[in-house]
Amino acid sequence: MRHARKTAPNGEDIAVSGFGQRMFRAMLAYAARVGKMPTQTGIGVLVGKELGGPAPHQTTVAAWIKGTVPNDLQTIAAIAKVLGVDPGWLGFGHLTAAEMLPPRTGEP
Repeated sequence: MRHARKTAPNGEDIAVSGFGQRMFRAMLAYAARVGKMPTQTGIGVLVGKELGGPAPHQTTVAAWIKGTVPNDLQTIAAIAKVLGVDPGWLGFGHLTAAEMLPPRTGEP
């Protein structure tokens, strides 16, 4: 018996396992919306702005995409805001009741 795939209101597959896979999926969704794939450096710059501090280095962003989970929820929330996805889905694979925030403007 096949089960229907669980999807978010925006059509995203909720059951994507692993932070890195979800982050890459979020990057693809961002690219589909704006017509250009975000760069790792650009993501870092915008995440730094969201956090009010220095930009995470490109190698840090690359590690996130490979599956390293950021050390704190604020960083996960900032990444989610930059990429325009639900922070609960990005961090844990489950949608939250949080209001969806529009993606940050600016080019990553």
